Amino acid sequence: MEASVRKESGGATAAPSVFVFPPPPEELARGEAATLTCLAANFAPRDVLLTWTQGDAPVEPARFSTFGPQPDAGGAGTFSVYSKLEVPAAEWRRGDVFGCVVGHEAVGGVKFVQRNLDRSTARPANVNVSVVLADSDAVCY
Repeated sequence: MEASVRKESGGATAAPSVFVFPPPPEELARGEAATLTCLAANFAPRDVLLTWTQGDAPVEPARFSTFGPQPDAGGAGTFSVYSKLEVPAAEWRRGDVFGCVVGHEAVGGVKFVQRNLDRSTARPANVNVSVVLADSDAVCY
């Protein structure tokens, strides 16, 4: 028995842009879980590998969900993939480092891009504040 695998050559190649996002403050306030997200965008061709690490160890695939790759809007011939990793809030709070690792043929050298995320590097982009004023005659100074 003989088998061969062939990949069509040609076509545009573009390395993915990789972005990681910390868990939303509203989720952390509940104290149960922390959902980390990773977006790899604007890459071509479609074939891509996306996985997660915790510290220096790979995360079991059953612990994260990956959606895509899907064609990007606008018909540019590029693709995007999104992944979310849910971890116990305690692991996030103690400062564990999580990494989103993306492998793609258009990435030079080692052919992987890793973006790390931990509690100390995650800064909220904005803060929503609600103020409720009671109708009273009291004066605040």
